[in-house]
Amino acid sequence: MLRGITVGCGYFGQIHLEGWSRIEGARSVAVVDKDQGAAAEAAERFGAAAYTDLARAINEVTPDFVDVATRPDSHLEIVEHAAAQGCHVLCQKPIAPTWEESVRLVKTCHTHGVRLMINENWRWQPWYREIKQLIRSGTIGQVTT
Repeated sequence: MLRGITVGCGYFGQIHLEGWSRIEGARSVAVVDKDQGAAAEAAERFGAAAYTDLARAINEVTPDFVDVATRPDSHLEIVEHAAAQGCHVLCQKPIAPTWEESVRLVKTCHTHGVRLMINENWRWQPWYREIKQLIRSGTIGQVTT
């Protein structure tokens, strides 16, 4: 089982956590958010440990990966710390606010020998899950395209 930490418990962090709850073989075992209440609420909802400090979370949880679901201007600092600790990184897009920061983020992961994956989580958005359910149930007929 791959163990991860999700950083950011806001709107998109909640979608990431919902997604992780549906994936076999991987789980977000801890959440990190600057807002202690948001971290505690997400931790309770998804059965994870709550933290306000990423360094402490990585040290105590020793995750395989860090899932970054925060604002782009915070990505570089989070990724630099996670990569330096040997954690693979899944980072919400946009990768960073500038081209230079984006390049630095990618190079950081390369230097530390960790995988960097940039994601767009549309498949976990509530409206796409509803569409999937409508297709599966046959409500809208046979979908061909």
